[in-house]
Amino acid sequence: MRYRLRTLFVLITLLAIVFAVPNVWHKIQFRRFVSYSNRDLRTLGESELQEFSEIYRSVIPRENESTVDLSWSHVPWYVWSAETTRGTRYLYLRGSPCYRIPGISMAHIHVFDSKGRIVSKTEFSTGYRITINDAAIHDATTTDFMFRIESEPVINGRGVAAQYYVLFRDQILLVRLEDGKGLSIENDPNNMKIGNDAPEFISNNWKEMLENGRRVERLLALAYLQIAPQPGTIELLESLSNDRDKWIADSARLAVQLMPWEDRGITLKGAERVAG
Repeated sequence: MRYRLRTLFVLITLLAIVFAVPNVWHKIQFRRFVSYSNRDLRTLGESELQEFSEIYRSVIPRENESTVDLSWSHVPWYVWSAETTRGTRYLYLRGSPCYRIPGISMAHIHVFDSKGRIVSKTEFSTGYRITINDAAIHDATTTDFMFRIESEPVINGRGVAAQYYVLFRDQILLVRLEDGKGLSIENDPNNMKIGNDAPEFISNNWKEMLENGRRVERLLALAYLQIAPQPGTIELLESLSNDRDKWIADSARLAVQLMPWEDRGITLKGAERVAG
């Protein structure tokens, strides 16, 4: 009887070790991973880059890797930490500049929680005939972590110089595009839209977000309306075009400009007179 109990105890201990070791190893590797926070990973030396590559492969399972066959151009850029309403998050950004014409550039981002679990992953276009050069944290002082991707046109590409993204509900969403003069410009869906599609919580709740939301929620709702104009919003948008917040005012004006003529109270005949 004692022998059986000892054998059972040994088996339970061994099973506990088997299940615990991978978890402990993951925690160790993840701590090493976040130690690279706020460093430009493109400046790592060959040996250090090799070490980092081994670390990130251990914290990002193969099934969570990119679904786009651009592995030759996936360049590690940054690891950032962010304090959000859902707790601490870590963003791992890789960039794929535009190497071919015609072609696109892309961003690939994994979002981790404080325990190293992947809470979201995404990859999206950063522009057709547009390349990306760098990225930087734009605002980490609030729970709405925002970063900027710097870009430039390549052979007849659009003049998009800066792309602003926010980490909202663990999703990476575009809030603003700027030209080389810092002016807000539209996200042209007919010329390879930049950024992710709007998730359902925006397409279903944009009006509430626009009327009663926080600043970032209003910006996200306005970005959605630029891509998907909604009837009956002209008065609200025109009032927001005079908002004290420059970004909100800019986005509202763009949303108005991109609305169909009939939703702005302009007839085809009237538009022809204006054009003439």
